[in-house]
Amino acid sequence: MQHRENKYIDKKKQIALSLSRPSWCIPRTSILAKSSHKIFRIKTFLVRKQKQNRPIPQWIRIVTGHKIGYNSKRRHWRKTKLCL
Repeated sequence: MQHRENKYIDKKKQIALSLSRPSWCIPRTSILAKSSHKIFRIKTFLVRKQKQNRPIPQWIRIVTGHKIGYNSKRRHWRKTKLCL
């Protein structure tokens, strides 16, 4: 009986390890995001992410007294994907 349970647990581990991405990051429309003809909703999503991905303005550093020095949510195109 115990041998069967171990097999079941091993199968669960194999399935968990086989998924290269987390469960919340399932690429549903990755083909649409890369294509030249994009859906408007995906295009607006990409534009928003592109606008967010920039350094903070220098005046914010001056106003906050250098407490906020950089954008902590900055994303590199190759390191972190958008999970489209």
